[in-house]
Amino acid sequence: MNETMYRHLLADRHPLISYKLSEVRNIQEGDHAGTLMLTVLGTSRAAGKDHDVEHTVQLTRTDGGFITVSGEIDLKMSDFNIDPPEFMRGALVTSDEIQIAFNFTLFGK
Repeated sequence: MNETMYRHLLADRHPLISYKLSEVRNIQEGDHAGTLMLTVLGTSRAAGKDHDVEHTVQLTRTDGGFITVSGEIDLKMSDFNIDPPEFMRGALVTSDEIQIAFNFTLFGK
């Protein structure tokens, strides 16, 4: 199944899926102390095609002074002109919808 997905993503010509933040549109305090909710605009790139997406990012300050960044981006394969793969001659069809979840921690010296 991985080989089929790599083919659909044109991985031989475009091996990376990327995201680039371009704008912070709104900043609000979150439900908990030390938490901010950001509405951001960014560009996702897959299979050689760019797609602009607006989504929410949560920033949380930890006890150690680090900042955790988390969120989810809802996309569709068709946003990148990718047909959802089929397997076993159409007996198994994947969904067009995909969700990319991220969670990482920023820290300094």
